[in-house]
Amino acid sequence: MPELLEKIKVLTASLEEQETTSATRRQQAVLLLLECVTDMVFVTNIDGIIKFANPSSYKICGYVQEELVGKHINLFMSDEDVAIYKDCLTNINEQDEVLGCARDIVVKTKENKFITAHLYLGELKEENSHLFIGVLHKV
Repeated sequence: MPELLEKIKVLTASLEEQETTSATRRQQAVLLLLECVTDMVFVTNIDGIIKFANPSSYKICGYVQEELVGKHINLFMSDEDVAIYKDCLTNINEQDEVLGCARDIVVKTKENKFITAHLYLGELKEENSHLFIGVLHKV
């Protein structure tokens, strides 16, 4: 019987390792996908602070990573579009489910040029975090 218990422990540990490896591979695949997407993809917290932006976001807006991550979304959105973004967040929060939000907005580049883009907004809720994922497609 002790041998059987030991085999179960080894098998369980192996399965847990496979799950961790599988999760890591999924994360790597998602990051690779985000690096290849030509649309702007960004993640903000509930307050509109940018937590992540993909390389296309930097290329389209003319910013480098340090200039976007940690800054408020209004860095590249007009006041009116920030209000639309907040409205989308409010609508998602009131429904308490992922609804998504799609609207046309104007994106402001670092060089103060303006680009019309379609904003798709979704929600990612986890135990300790509440994030919003935005995808901006140039129109």
